Amino acid sequence: MTTATRHLKRLSDLGIGAVVLAAIASILSFLPFDAWLIDLTRHFRLQYTVFFACAAVLLVLRWRWAVTALLLLGLNMIELVPRWFAVPTPDPGSGVALRVMTFNVNTRGEPGKALQVIAKAQPDIVLLLEVDQHWLQQLAGLRQSLPFQVAYPRPDNFGIALFSRFAMQSRVVSLGPAQLPSIHASIDIHGHPLQFWGTHPPPPISPTMSTWRDDQLTALTRQLQGIPLTILAGDFNTTPYTPKFARLLRNAAMQDAGVGFGVQGTWPWGFNLLSIPIDHVLHTQDMATTRSKVMWHTGSDHGALVVDLRLPGITTGR
Repeated sequence: MTTATRHLKRLSDLGIGAVVLAAIASILSFLPFDAWLIDLTRHFRLQYTVFFACAAVLLVLRWRWAVTALLLLGLNMIELVPRWFAVPTPDPGSGVALRVMTFNVNTRGEPGKALQVIAKAQPDIVLLLEVDQHWLQQLAGLRQSLPFQVAYPRPDNFGIALFSRFAMQSRVVSLGPAQLPSIHASIDIHGHPLQFWGTHPPPPISPTMSTWRDDQLTALTRQLQGIPLTILAGDFNTTPYTPKFARLLRNAAMQDAGVGFGVQGTWPWGFNLLSIPIDHVLHTQDMATTRSKVMWHTGSDHGALVVDLRLPGITTGR
C-alpha cells in the first residue's frame, strides 16, 4: 500500500467516523422523547442535511457508507422541505400591509449598526430583545418614526422593548417560573385591535433552563388561544424542528410566518449554513405572510427577522 493510499484510507476512515457520530445525533433527534439532550440534537436539520450530502459524495467509493449518508440526508429533508412550501392563507392581495421586525440586539452589541438596520427595514412594529438602560438611551431616535413605546430594560440579557408606528396600550407580563418579562400590546391598526406578544424565554443551556423555556412558551399559549388578529414574536430559543414548537403552533392555532420562505437561520454568525432559526414571528390564520427575510451585519450575534403581513379584514378606511 502506497503512502498516498494510506492517507486516503485514513481520511476515509475519519469520514466514516464523522458519519457515525452525525448519524447518532440525527437519529436521536427523531426519538419521541422530551429529554434535554435529545432536544438539543433537533435544531440542526440544515447542518445534518449539508453534512450527509457532502459525505455521500466523498465516500462514493465506499458505497455502503455513501448509501447510509443518503438515507440520513433524506430523513432530515423530510423536516426541511415543507419550509419552502407556503401554507394556505387568506387572499394577500387586499387589506392593510404590516411590517414586523424582531431583533435580538445582544446586550453587548452595537447600537449604531442596529439603528441602521432598523432604518433600512422601515418596520411598523419592532420588538427588541436584550436591551438595557444604555441601549434605550441609544435608541431614543426611534421615537421619530416609531413614536409609541413600551420597555423593560434589564442589566442581564432579558430586557425587552417594543416600538410601534401605531398607537397602542401595553403592559409587561412575567410568565413561567423564570419570571422573565414579555410584552403584551393591543395595537390600533386603523380602528382594529391587533394583539401583539413579544417574548424571550431562557436558552436551553441546562435541563432546568430548558424546562423554564418550555413553561414560558406554554404560559404564552394559554394567553393566545382563540384570540383573532394576534402576533407572537421574539427569540424563542428553539427551532421549528422540535415537538414543542409544533405543539405551540397547534395549541395556539397560529402559523409560522417563515414557512414558504426556506430555512432562515438567525443565530449565530452571518452565514445561513451555520445558523439556526430561533427568532420567529407567528400569527393567527386571519392574516397572511407575503415576505420573510433575515437581515445580517446587524452588530449583534443575531440576524434581524423582518416579516411582511397582510391583514385582509382591515382597510385604511374606517
